[in-house]
Amino acid sequence: MVQRRSMDGYVSPHTARFGPGGSVFSQSVWTMSAIFLAAALVFTPLAAGSELGPDKTPQAGGKPAEGIRAESSRREVAQGKPGKEGKGKGKGKGKGKGTGTGKASQPPLSSSATPNFLLDDWVYAAREATRSHSEGKANSGTVRNSAELPLDGRTWRVIASARGRNTNHGVEALIGLLQRTADGLAELHPGSLVEVGNIGLAEGGKIVQSKSHQAGRDVDVALFAKDRKGKALRLNRFVSFRGNGRGENGLLLDVERTWDFVALMLQSEEPVVQWMFVSGPIRELLLDHARSRKVDPALIRRAEEALKQPSDSTPHDDHFHIRIHCSDWDRLHGCEDYGPVRPGVVRNDRLMRERLETLSRRVRKGLPRERLVAMDQLARLQPVEPTPALLEELLCDSDPGFRERALRLLRRTAPKRIPEAVLAAIDCAPDAGAAAFLFDTVVDLRHTSVYRTAGRLVQSSCAAEEKRPLCVAALSALGHSADLENAPLLAAALESSDRTVRNQALRALRQLLARDKPPRSKSGTDASAWKAYSGKVKSKPWDEVVLENLAAAGYRLEHPLASPSNARELLRALRSGGPGATTAQIALFKAFSLPHPRQLPDGEALRIASAHVKRKGPARAKNAGQKKSDSASASDVGAKDASAEKDGAAEKDGAAEKDGAAEKDGAAEKDGAAQKDGAAEKDGAAEKDGAAEKDGAAEKDGAAEKDRAAEK
Repeated sequence: MVQRRSMDGYVSPHTARFGPGGSVFSQSVWTMSAIFLAAALVFTPLAAGSELGPDKTPQAGGKPAEGIRAESSRREVAQGKPGKEGKGKGKGKGKGKGTGTGKASQPPLSSSATPNFLLDDWVYAAREATRSHSEGKANSGTVRNSAELPLDGRTWRVIASARGRNTNHGVEALIGLLQRTADGLAELHPGSLVEVGNIGLAEGGKIVQSKSHQAGRDVDVALFAKDRKGKALRLNRFVSFRGNGRGENGLLLDVERTWDFVALMLQSEEPVVQWMFVSGPIRELLLDHARSRKVDPALIRRAEEALKQPSDSTPHDDHFHIRIHCSDWDRLHGCEDYGPVRPGVVRNDRLMRERLETLSRRVRKGLPRERLVAMDQLARLQPVEPTPALLEELLCDSDPGFRERALRLLRRTAPKRIPEAVLAAIDCAPDAGAAAFLFDTVVDLRHTSVYRTAGRLVQSSCAAEEKRPLCVAALSALGHSADLENAPLLAAALESSDRTVRNQALRALRQLLARDKPPRSKSGTDASAWKAYSGKVKSKPWDEVVLENLAAAGYRLEHPLASPSNARELLRALRSGGPGATTAQIALFKAFSLPHPRQLPDGEALRIASAHVKRKGPARAKNAGQKKSDSASASDVGAKDASAEKDGAAEKDGAAEKDGAAEKDGAAEKDGAAQKDGAAEKDGAAEKDGAAEKDGAAEKDGAAEKDRAAEK
């Protein structure tokens, strides 16, 4: 029996047991288990790393790795020419030996190789807990397990102003790229130092100095300077340079060293640099320098694509803002690139599909907690879209948490499929509450299938008390359907025994018909009158009926309803918040050809419509509409004042009406009639023009009464 000495020196047979029972067989079993476990933890992640290729770089401070042609001669790297591994004389103007320390570049991702890490979820979880990855977009994302760039290195340093910010963290791939590039530049230009500004916070997120730098894939690097004698300088800060390469205090832009830095960055195979933001004049200086050195045209084209002056911030005349593409490992965690994809980026979509299958199995068969975690991971997966069968299954799940996550996933990956998927899931919902929750997500959508489903739900669910939430949501949707065939359904719901249903039906009916109460009814809640009116108009065009109702409510509108000339009056109806607000919103968005996928709150719709009326409202149409309104108003008043015209009392009042006075109160402002105390009603037409002296009796007996009617 193998004996082991305890901490206090006492040897006991019990302490000699390696495993349960202490037998030789048990000892062998536990030994073999430990060996296999260690092998799985070590070799499987390594195999996965070679397959994934998201960050083939060592941790901070390691030796230069593949992805940049460090084995090339100094001038070959700067000029973009392929080099040879090992030591040798450099070509071109520079002198010296190549580094010979770079490893052979690994082959691109293969679609036929098997990613071992996906075979077992626990292996993936172990890798996820230790390896850095970027999530989301550069201006709204995060980073997990970030790597830290030491403040001082042999060939780089963080500038003085950035040292106290704790913004020297990023994904391992970016940190490794910085270190390799700095080492390569120091070999091309001995003594050179890459001076780094902000990268990002340890957990990502917003930083004060920039809108981006949130996902661990951005870094700021100072431009390289020299003095008038050509001596390279270390400034430990950012220095601005003008378009001629001159800076403050006689400093000059070191164009050669700056271009070599750009060339080293752009020749990285993994990660691939997407952008190097810098001011336009400095970009031209660098490209002219490269052309004068007869650099490989392919590298120049690559630089022309990557070097760009940012359009939404300062010109970047004192530093580079560098951004790398998401790796496949990053994409498995929801990393999102936006903008052009640069040459050299290889995407292994098979990994995304396999990860989707793994998470889908977990969602279906895992424990409750595992299912929720898998759903969150599934929602971050980009750009793979879950299968329709999985989405329908999740939307019908009995757990509200899964239904909410499924909806978020649907909005993120396939927003156009929301009506179809949600409406299909209503029939398989476990209860009326779940069905109501699903329909609430599409109740504001202006979609034919939504209105069709809403009509079916009103007929089938409004009679049952347990389905009340579903009925109320369906009634709300019919209120903005702009289809009068739904009016009888809403009118029938007014006879429901449930007060909530009746109130919602009345609200929706008023919105659909753009009127507060039915004709020949003293009360707006008269169900029989609403039912009769709905049956009368159900076969008529919706826009004609609501145009008539809005005109009866005092809005001056012309046919057709959705005309830019009606914009001012429609805005007034929308601003009122009354029954005509829904109609006004639909007509305004149609008049200006605005996308209207969902019915908006009145305040938001008013803001959008007002902006378009001010910017796009045709002045000619408005003037034409004003003239027509003026003439219509004048003719109406003239018809009502016919008797006064015959006796000449209203001739001068008609001239005042043409000047626009009749639009406001029907009485001529220029007549001098007192507007505040109703003098016009007593004295008739204008006292100053002598009309009262000619036929005062007629004015008192006839014209005054008809002017009073015109004012009303």
